[in-house]
Amino acid sequence: MVTDRTSLEKATPTEVEPTNEFESDVHEAFASAASFAKRLGHNWLGTEHILHGVVSTAPEPLATIFTDLGITPAAIEEKIEDTIGHGSTEPATIAPSQRVRATVHGAQEMAQFFNTTRINTSLIMLALCREIGVSAQILVNLNVSPDTIVEEILVKAGFTEEQRDVWHEASLAYADAVMYAMFEEAFPEFFATHLLPLPEGVEW
Repeated sequence: MVTDRTSLEKATPTEVEPTNEFESDVHEAFASAASFAKRLGHNWLGTEHILHGVVSTAPEPLATIFTDLGITPAAIEEKIEDTIGHGSTEPATIAPSQRVRATVHGAQEMAQFFNTTRINTSLIMLALCREIGVSAQILVNLNVSPDTIVEEILVKAGFTEEQRDVWHEASLAYADAVMYAMFEEAFPEFFATHLLPLPEGVEW
């Protein structure tokens, strides 16, 4: 875990080694998200679907955090339907959006703050809360600040106030780096070799 500003200066995005070690809860969340996207007739896997999948399958401490904040799968689905609507037919395959790819990459880079090379749904949620797309808007529409979720996750992970300040500063820098990488030609190739195995019917 990065605990001071000296460590923060050394922890640049270019020094973070990517990992493809994902906990079972991430696989479960992505499978749920893919099923949900298809049920809505969407031919893409967006951060809004990932948010629904994470909330639907959340282990502790995420489950308690979501309950305390009033975040439910039904509420998320309602906001998605209001914002995007339904497709006409269920697609045979779906493709993850660039923002989903960036979210997973962000979770990989944030993992060093937890002294781990394995990605769980808490890290995915932290990355989603730094994402500026549909999932973030849904949280705002539910009257929940993404920063509140981040704070709750870090507190339950045992971060002190100083450590949380360092994390917030570093994660913003990582978010900028990941968003920049979204527009680089090498980005899709990176994900072809460093991302988790996808559920059936989902193709990078």
